Amino acid sequence: RDIYHSREGVEQYRENPSAFEKWVEDGSMAIIRRSKQVTMGPEVPLGYLLAKEAEIKAVQMIASGLRAGQEEDQIRRRLRALI
Repeated sequence: RDIYHSREGVEQYRENPSAFEKWVEDGSMAIIRRSKQVTMGPEVPLGYLLAKEAEIKAVQMIASGLRAGQEEDQIRRRLRALI
């Protein structure tokens, strides 16, 4: 699925800008997952860096949700896909 040529993104944005942001980040993680098959090249360190940034964001979202007293399912819906 090519995230840049999909009407799904427009629908996500109309529904909720936050849902659109999640959709884009999930698409980026899918691209990074495919780059794990590359053994040499810039994809390797770039994929590692982006994966670590995604993990840090996930921890921040969980901590923020817990501090705000959100229920577990609400926090899970906000989380982005990880590698």
